Amino acid sequence: MMALPPIMAASGNHETAIREFFPETFTYEGTEPEFGGPLVLLGFFNRSGSTLLGEYLKGLRGFSGFAEHLNHPVVRNVSEKQGIESFPDYFRAAQARYSPKPKHIHGFKASWDQLLMLKRARIDKMYQGVKMVHIVRGDVVGQAISLVIANQTLQWTSRQTPQATADPVFNAGRIARAVQACLEEEIRMRLVTELLEVPYMRVTYEGLDNSPATVIARIGRFLGRNLSTWSPSEPRLERQANELNAEWRERYMAMAKDELLASLDVGLDPLLTTISDSDGHGLSGDP
Repeated sequence: MMALPPIMAASGNHETAIREFFPETFTYEGTEPEFGGPLVLLGFFNRSGSTLLGEYLKGLRGFSGFAEHLNHPVVRNVSEKQGIESFPDYFRAAQARYSPKPKHIHGFKASWDQLLMLKRARIDKMYQGVKMVHIVRGDVVGQAISLVIANQTLQWTSRQTPQATADPVFNAGRIARAVQACLEEEIRMRLVTELLEVPYMRVTYEGLDNSPATVIARIGRFLGRNLSTWSPSEPRLERQANELNAEWRERYMAMAKDELLASLDVGLDPLLTTISDSDGHGLSGDP
């Protein structure tokens, strides 16, 4: 029996596409680091507040990046425009363009599977290790609702114009699946970083929203930088949550509460049948 969840042993869609784009030059073949500092990653899942944190970080003196530049369409487009011929060269080009000074930090946003992609490509060996700043939402239901709305409007930040002509449609099942996805993504990132022994720092969107200076100072200490005197300017991004988000949250929580309370009346035997695995250990609902 495999100890590792199967999804973590497989290549993600970004890795698959980048391997196809660089079929012979995906992996770093060097034996020594080329850059003087760590590879700093901003771990995220959709609607976690990573765009706001990325805006703050790249606005700091001596920092840049912290955008979704590990997504395969971006890697392909930048590489084609700049004549980049290998995945390691993609990082060399970024370092040369944005990080000419030794202590400059050019960061990348990364999901847990993109972190695994970087490890498989040995990109971490080009740096002095890896450090992960992981932003999550404490309000997972709010995150899920925001995700469901954005999937319908195709408006992922306040600077974008909604692409859909129809108003978003409430669907409790979609929200439930989004809640599960948000929870699973957070757990996978924490498991991957622990298994790989990647230095890890967790911050929340709520903490960032309440006191950005406190969060940035903590990140500075984690990265070995004194950012205690930083104060935020007005963010270019506007809060997207509105009355619709609040209305959907109230409806979803009422429905979920009713279903949960109803499930408590099912009885012990049917409940055990639902949640127990084939070995009778009660670990999952999978057969």
